[in-house]
Amino acid sequence: MNSRFYWLIVILTLGSIAMGACTAPAAPAATLTPKPTVTGPGGFPVGTYKPDHVLYTQYILFNAQGTVVLGLGDADTGSYTVSGDQIVFNMDVGICHTHPGTYHWEIDGNTLTLKPINDTCTESDRAADLGGRLWILQP
Repeated sequence: MNSRFYWLIVILTLGSIAMGACTAPAAPAATLTPKPTVTGPGGFPVGTYKPDHVLYTQYILFNAQGTVVLGLGDADTGSYTVSGDQIVFNMDVGICHTHPGTYHWEIDGNTLTLKPINDTCTESDRAADLGGRLWILQP
């Protein structure tokens, strides 16, 4: 092989390595996630939560007075009570009214997890709908 050709390959290889180091993509900027600051009954973090994927409920709105709205195609309203790591939903309207549902709740950053403990509403799939995914606090 021609020595000039060999040196050309070595120089091009070193040049491409140097260029790659200079043009590396910048690290993405850190994103701050909203932390719940307002709390309702039992210290529950209030606000609007949207699911990581939609089954039936498109959002849950908890307010500081202990009322809750489950945003389905229409909005089912009710109340919630909290005792430690348990939350009980009591709906005023919809097929689950008069059927309380008790869930374990946990918040990690801006993400709420609900796990059914005892949901007495057998006419709907509320336990899977609320407990089957993560709920993200909206800014």
